[in-house]
Amino acid sequence: MHKNRYQRGLAGFSIGLVALANSCGDVGATNRRSLDDVEKVAVTAIKLDVSSGNVTVRSGKAGEVSIHRTLKYGKTEPSTAKTYDVDGGVLTLHSGCGTNCEVSYDIEAPPGAAVTGQGGSGDVSLTEVGKVDVSIGSGNITVTRASGTVHAVTTSGDIKVEDVKSALDLKAGSGNVSGSKLGGGAIVAQSGSGDIRLTLATAGSVKANAGSGDIELRVPDGKYKVITHSNPDDTKVDVTNDPNAKAVLEVTANGGDVHIGH
Repeated sequence: MHKNRYQRGLAGFSIGLVALANSCGDVGATNRRSLDDVEKVAVTAIKLDVSSGNVTVRSGKAGEVSIHRTLKYGKTEPSTAKTYDVDGGVLTLHSGCGTNCEVSYDIEAPPGAAVTGQGGSGDVSLTEVGKVDVSIGSGNITVTRASGTVHAVTTSGDIKVEDVKSALDLKAGSGNVSGSKLGGGAIVAQSGSGDIRLTLATAGSVKANAGSGDIELRVPDGKYKVITHSNPDDTKVDVTNDPNAKAVLEVTANGGDVHIGH
């Protein structure tokens, strides 16, 4: 019964992203071209509006943003026009670089810039950014040392989060969800088909739901209320259950093993 409810919920958030990813496809590119720009703007937010291509954002200098673009294309030389725009401190990344052309971005932005938006097909890697709210159709999402809350969704791919001290909401349709050095906010992790493995640095609440896969939670010493929805024969809990604890560890596994420990 848990499985049917979970799969229906998972389909709700993934159906639009699947359509976007399928519309992108492989550009069949055989050539590459690199372009570099520096915008003297104090960017505070980056918005993704891309159908394909990888996006990397990392910490750079204050007061400017460095934009490295890699264009992959077929026989037709791509346009050298900017595929991005900056308006009011917001950098928006686009995909259009011509027929049979794909653009990937490597961005160095001021520390703490928020990253939001959607992508179709490609990996997203974010380091030392602020708030994250990103959804992609096909690809991996990696977030390291973000200073704000993280909401990350991928229909097909893995999600990895490291050294984030804010609330997390992580959803993978088909892929693994993992995280380490976490804490400071409630954590929600879902995977339709894949494992969930999370390690907390500070005590906090976790709600993990795996449609088909294992769940492993490692938490520091503290008081926890432990709730499991799984096969008792496949469940191992090495944390003392305190019904009155504020931190709640709730896991639902529909076909995999569960281990909650230190």
